[in-house]
Amino acid sequence: MVRWRDFLFWFSFWTWKAFLVRMFTKPPDSRDEGHSVTGVALSGDEQGDVGQETQTSVDCGRGSLAKFLDGILREESILDLYFEKDDRVSYRFRYGGTPAFDGDRDSFNEIMGAIAASTTLERIDIIFNSSEGKTCYTKGLTEALSSNRSVKEVAFKVYGAPKREDIGRMVSTILLNNEFLEDVSLWNSVLDNEGASLLRNALHHNRTLKRLSLWPNLNTLDEEGWKMLLEPLSGGDGCNNVLEDFRFTPEGPECRNGNVHIGNMVRNNTSLRKVWIRLAGEDHEAHTNVISSIGEALCFNTRLSQLILHLDGSIEEMDILGGLFTSLVPDAQGQQPNTTLKCLQLSSRYGPLKCDSLISMLRSNTSLIELKCWDMITEAEDVVQLLDSLKGNKCLEILDLFRCKGVRGERVLGTIMDLLLENHHLKQIELSGTPLNWDGSAQIVEAELEKRAKNDLWKVVEGMATTTPTSGRVFLCGEPYAGKTTLVKTIMEIHSLSLLRKEKRRRKGLNITKGLFKRSEKTTSDERKAEERTRGIEVHHLSCDGIDMTIWDMAGQEEYHAFHDLVVPNLSGNGSCSSFILVCDPQTDHKLRQPRDEADVERELLYWLRFIASNTRISELYKPHVTIVFTHFDKWCGDDRLCRRILEKVGGLKQKFKGLLEFEEKVYMINATLKDPMIATFKDSVDDVFKAMVDHLKGLLSRVPKTIEACSQLQQVVAKWIQANPNQLFLSWDAFSEICSQVKDLDVHDDSNPGLADMRKRFAALSLHDAGHLMYYEDFNIVVMNPHLLCHDIMGELITKCVMDKSNSELIINGCIKKDDLQSLLSKFPTAQRHQVSLHDVVQIMLKLKLCFEQSNEVVIIPATLRDPGRLGWPFETKAGVDYKYIGRRLACEDTSRTLLSPGFFPRLQVYLHEKLVDAYKIKKNWIEFIHNGVEVIIEYSDSNGFFIDIMIRSTKNEDDALDILHNDIVNDILKLCANPTFGCPGVKLLEFIMRPSCIENLISCKARRNQVVSVEELKQMVLACGNLELQHTWPDQKPLKSGCDKATTLLGKKVSDQLFIQLRLELKKMEDIFQRNDHEQKDTNDCGSSLIDVEDTKPFIVTNEVLFNRMERMEVGLHERFDILERKIDEIKSIQGRLLPKICTNLDAMVRFTLEFQQHKYPRLPFLTSGEKQSLRRCIVTQMVPGMTSYVVQLLCEHRDGFHIVHDQEGFEVSFGTESTRKFLSAVRWGLFTFTVLAKVGAQVGGGMGSMIPNLAQGCLVLGNIPGTLGVDSLTIPSLLEKPDTSISDRDAKVAQEWLIETLKAKCQGTGDIQKAFQLQKVKYKDSGSVAWICSKHVREGGDHNSLDLLPSEIL
Repeated sequence: MVRWRDFLFWFSFWTWKAFLVRMFTKPPDSRDEGHSVTGVALSGDEQGDVGQETQTSVDCGRGSLAKFLDGILREESILDLYFEKDDRVSYRFRYGGTPAFDGDRDSFNEIMGAIAASTTLERIDIIFNSSEGKTCYTKGLTEALSSNRSVKEVAFKVYGAPKREDIGRMVSTILLNNEFLEDVSLWNSVLDNEGASLLRNALHHNRTLKRLSLWPNLNTLDEEGWKMLLEPLSGGDGCNNVLEDFRFTPEGPECRNGNVHIGNMVRNNTSLRKVWIRLAGEDHEAHTNVISSIGEALCFNTRLSQLILHLDGSIEEMDILGGLFTSLVPDAQGQQPNTTLKCLQLSSRYGPLKCDSLISMLRSNTSLIELKCWDMITEAEDVVQLLDSLKGNKCLEILDLFRCKGVRGERVLGTIMDLLLENHHLKQIELSGTPLNWDGSAQIVEAELEKRAKNDLWKVVEGMATTTPTSGRVFLCGEPYAGKTTLVKTIMEIHSLSLLRKEKRRRKGLNITKGLFKRSEKTTSDERKAEERTRGIEVHHLSCDGIDMTIWDMAGQEEYHAFHDLVVPNLSGNGSCSSFILVCDPQTDHKLRQPRDEADVERELLYWLRFIASNTRISELYKPHVTIVFTHFDKWCGDDRLCRRILEKVGGLKQKFKGLLEFEEKVYMINATLKDPMIATFKDSVDDVFKAMVDHLKGLLSRVPKTIEACSQLQQVVAKWIQANPNQLFLSWDAFSEICSQVKDLDVHDDSNPGLADMRKRFAALSLHDAGHLMYYEDFNIVVMNPHLLCHDIMGELITKCVMDKSNSELIINGCIKKDDLQSLLSKFPTAQRHQVSLHDVVQIMLKLKLCFEQSNEVVIIPATLRDPGRLGWPFETKAGVDYKYIGRRLACEDTSRTLLSPGFFPRLQVYLHEKLVDAYKIKKNWIEFIHNGVEVIIEYSDSNGFFIDIMIRSTKNEDDALDILHNDIVNDILKLCANPTFGCPGVKLLEFIMRPSCIENLISCKARRNQVVSVEELKQMVLACGNLELQHTWPDQKPLKSGCDKATTLLGKKVSDQLFIQLRLELKKMEDIFQRNDHEQKDTNDCGSSLIDVEDTKPFIVTNEVLFNRMERMEVGLHERFDILERKIDEIKSIQGRLLPKICTNLDAMVRFTLEFQQHKYPRLPFLTSGEKQSLRRCIVTQMVPGMTSYVVQLLCEHRDGFHIVHDQEGFEVSFGTESTRKFLSAVRWGLFTFTVLAKVGAQVGGGMGSMIPNLAQGCLVLGNIPGTLGVDSLTIPSLLEKPDTSISDRDAKVAQEWLIETLKAKCQGTGDIQKAFQLQKVKYKDSGSVAWICSKHVREGGDHNSLDLLPSEIL
């Protein structure tokens, strides 16, 4: 039977194919006059209808149709059909190269025949955009899809539907007749009981459909309709047992009746693997019932693996999810009813969901692998609780917090990083669409997850015994000659003496201190410093109170910084912890060899605190701990004033870094020289430092996650081995593996998993690496058994010889050194000779640590040794007449006051980029030059001038292609390296800035172009705030460049501009909706005191609708000529603005009116209020009375005729509020801000001929206020000011408000100096027009330079 069926299928296929080929070869004039569908049988009446209504011509020629049909038959896989008005049908292939086709009924018949015979089509989307579709269309389409055997997926998207029963009949007929279809989606159609009955019959008989999606309005279904729809999926005889994915939307009051049937379906179905339910509407009780019925049913379902619940209505403050989790929580006996559900997705579009029950479930659930919480968490506190609940979860692997607004701030980021320390099962945390993703913090999380994925060895130690960790590291950092080495040697001596006292024995030569620090009288001070100078890093081991400590004494010289960053700790799940001691000599600047003041001390401490914060892992629970120690106390102990000032500076720094670092409460001041009479005092003070260090490590070790006990045992074995083999620096992995075998739990043999022992040993090696006891990298089969010898005796000596020893200057040129010369240097190191260190091993370690790269087989380049800054220049010679595009981006720290891109980062970046971009690659100190994909690139690092990275490119490609290369191949790599826990600065979040193109074109120096940048986010907000896609960004005047402008969309690039266009369009449509809802209020807006000012005086502000539209039309013509690419987008924006302008103009007289005194410009005319304190950077515009706030700051806008604006650093004056007059004044100001904002949004400042008179509030130093009644820059992009004030301004109220402002100005500003000091405004008169204004000092200077204004007396009495 099967063979006959196959025979008939192929016979029919080749027959129809031959017929179609023959038909297509006919000339156009010999075309058949019949209109029957080839391969599709229609009744005689239907054929008559087609013949009567068919148009005589086709849009496209016969050749185009033939190509399109050939695409259906032979090439394309995805087809879209659009049923439009006037019986037109459009056909588009989704991804193929076949041109689109628009046709009538003749072509429709032939295309349906081709669809029926196609063997390549896999998906068809059918879009009904018209309600005029004929029955013959739906029937012809039904017949074609019923006959096709290749299409697996069909979607019906109904926007202008034919008859309801036609859609239902079409879908059910296709399901009954097509035995190959696997996926059917029905969008936007209304499904009634009749349609449910048809689908029930089809689902009972269909045995191939895998997924069914119903997105219609199901509020037309009564209880019987729900029963019929879900019956085939609810078990029993004849039920559908092949459907695996069912998606539907219960909606409306009838949803109450459907919850029982939904529960029965989930409970009894044995085939469904995925259920997607969208709960729409406001019936919270119905939603709760549906969710509860699903939760109860899951106790019995053993097949469902994925459940998606989408709440599409506003949610009350209630936890409606509680009933869902009854089956996902273990009972009193520890048994969980449902263990097959692996993926749970919850989302809420219009409101947050209470998460109490979800958090409770996650603490005990044992089966969920993937949890998706989309849009549903808006509070950071809820996110923190959710993350905390996962610390003990041992099953969840994927957490998706897509578009959750609560995923923001340092606390949430730190909690995520802490979660990754304790939960080793999480493999993915998705943060797309969250504030952490917008500010770049998500890259830090991704880098940590990437590291975990690479070293995913926790699964091999799962179940092994754990113990409290007992090892920690202490890092001594500070400038050269601060006394770090002296301090660590004394600590070691104190520890030795302590051990001797405990043993009650005294050894010969007990007084080590004198021997350590005693110097020959013939040795000069400079010679002593050269001898004492630490090279690289000295590592010392000691044990105290059950803690194994390693003290890392880091040399302060800049040339070692590239190495320092690599060993600064990053907390891991292996139980490592660390502490920092910051050592400072407050009296002498050893670089300049001169005394220093407290400002110099503060700068030094600030640098090292930024260094620590930038190079340590972000954490909420385990913040880096810093102890500040001042040395050489014997030289300045008598200066009480200096001591007091230094302590004040330290107190300020502690406050500055609060929340980022933890500080030892006491600041230690110790002696750095050891004269015999002061030895006791010195030791006592150092002993205090040592005890504080030990106490902190003990407390921290008790809080960090427990480590594997076998790792602690291996640590002891390794310590004994080092004592027995002090001269052994390197071990091969095989040799180290033999040492690991001495620990029983690491030497296991499992026939089912032969690599288990090796993986456990590698895990233990990484654990000891994190604790600082050895150095090991997984893909490098050498273990460094003695980090001190490598860091100090090898690497420290190597850098010293290469950089500082002038006798070796001929060996290393521009960072390049031959391997033969490098071998010669190594042979001179006593440690290298004693340990038989090979050149190959040293080079491999340096390559692994990104300290060098190989230029060839004979030469290596060490970027840290570069000293010549060179001169910037493009790789190619500049050619005359070539149209170069100049684009620049800057990557700078978000928190510039507390973090930095440390000097050691850029040499590693030079190595890292060489591994990826090797074409014409050239480096100098602090810059890189190369060519990539035909684009010339220069990357420059600004160290002490700001610690940022500038990326400059020159290209002959178009701007969009060049920007893609810049972001995809350069910026993203830099961001990735910066977030890397080992090689980057994991405490730094980078922001992207746009550089002024003129700076790149002229290669302006780094110092001169420092302020010639604008933040990408700031520029985007400026465009959105003013609603103008043609915004010109103004660059500051800074030598050698003069002030200039560039179009914002050109600076941002096409992709970002397209996103802004979409966002702006949505905001304008929201605004239009607001006006439509409030149209009935518009007639009252003319009561706003229009008689307070003469019509003549309103001309700068009031224009007629006709003038507005005429000027908008002229502007639009200019736009079309200059910006062809943006033509359609701007037209769409302008059309919305055009609809809004008549409504806006009726509100123009709602602006703050001025009495006669204001018209004469005796007083500044544009006041507003802020809530920020004078000392604070937060300046929030006040738009209404705020409970609890009784005082505000009055400020004034600059009235420059080219544009009102906020005056930066304007002090204003504080006033008390609470009287009727002040309330009326605030109401008047509110009206003015309302009109300003609306005009800016709709572009009326341009179209209305007002120039740029509307103030751009986004350019002020405003931030979003967190209290009701305040307005920030973020609010300007959403309708915070678009909702009109609750009450209008009457003539009397406006006059009262103005009189209050006059009297207040008189009282506060008695004399010219006071008003200039308070507002930084001066009264001027323009020479050309005679108009008077109060303008800022910047515009006064500009007017004076152009001789365009005169200064007037600013008396106010």
